[in-house]
Amino acid sequence: MKRKSIFSLLLVISIILTSFNLTLAVDLDNLTEYRMELVLNDESRTVEGILNIEFTNTYEDTLKELVFHLYADSYKSYETLPAIGGVYVYTGEEVPELTE
Repeated sequence: MKRKSIFSLLLVISIILTSFNLTLAVDLDNLTEYRMELVLNDESRTVEGILNIEFTNTYEDTLKELVFHLYADSYKSYETLPAIGGVYVYTGEEVPELTE
């Protein structure tokens, strides 16, 4: 019984120390900052605006480019729908139609 208690205590301590180390891994002074001024036009279904990005290179190498992924028509079909949140349909169920 004493062995289980010691093991449990060591496990809890290691979890706490691991969590602490993960929070230190984020460099809060060098976070990428996005500032957007956007205007949505409902009639033309467009978004116009200005995007400013402040990025600090914390990698060891010089970056030659930054890549941004834009998904303009991703909500037109289930195949291109973003995975965040997801659509859950069980086998044999009818897939609901995407609507505006």
